[in-house]
Amino acid sequence: MDILNSVIPALRLAFTLQAMLKRYFLLMIFSLTVFSDLFGQTKLKDNLVADSVILKLKVKQITENGFGNINDQNPYWATFEAFDTTGRIIKRTFINYGYHKFVYDFKYNTRKNEIIVTEKYFDWGSHREKNKNDTTVKTSTEKYNLRTKGYKDFKSSGFKEFQAILTKDISGRLIQSKDTIKFGYQITYYQYDDKNHLVERKRLITRQSGNPELFSLDSLTYNSKGQRTKEVNYFDFKIENGITKHDREVETIFNYENNGLLKERLITTKYLSFKKSKPGTTIFRYEYLFY
Repeated sequence: MDILNSVIPALRLAFTLQAMLKRYFLLMIFSLTVFSDLFGQTKLKDNLVADSVILKLKVKQITENGFGNINDQNPYWATFEAFDTTGRIIKRTFINYGYHKFVYDFKYNTRKNEIIVTEKYFDWGSHREKNKNDTTVKTSTEKYNLRTKGYKDFKSSGFKEFQAILTKDISGRLIQSKDTIKFGYQITYYQYDDKNHLVERKRLITRQSGNPELFSLDSLTYNSKGQRTKEVNYFDFKIENGITKHDREVETIFNYENNGLLKERLITTKYLSFKKSKPGTTIFRYEYLFY
């Protein structure tokens, strides 16, 4: 009986941990699916640095190196963005040094008021015995409206059935976006302060015919120069005793050069339910070329 009394609690703890890990694994799959859908839909996403800064400082290329740990010497990921003399992006390359590479080429047709974006997806193949060089897996081309940067010739896919519906206020600020995703649709609400800084993003996910669920909440703060200094993203929400609580926090600290260009981003992730676990850290560092 003493043996059973000691074994049963251990088994319960093991099953509890297994259930928790399974839950986090499923949540991570869902998160990655949602974000991969969104990234696939926003090839004209904001540049690493604001367009006005790029034009003012005559930036030719930005390199963003991502390190899985603050002490790592070699980057795990890298993003390269190249711009013409008018400050327009002409190429974006994202590399995961162990797996794949995405290359986006931007061509502008002012007469037709459109941007043509050609995407090439390469299998990096570093772990294979054969075909270790870049192997083209997929090539696609899409057109966007030069003014609105929305799809010009929209084509539905298995992940996205309809174009995003954007709602703006009288000042032209985006206050709501509704977009389809694999499991249903997402609605994002945007809030601004009196200086027109985006200070909050709130994402709700509706899967199939279910009720909207809070997926993430983002809080952003700025310094006196209008530079974003901190962003906190909250995930994994649940309701306890009528109170909505989150379990995962992702905090990003932004540091800048004297000329206003972004120097580095330090990202810290922590799970509140794992009291004894150490927060995970990722750091991105930036390099610039100028005209």
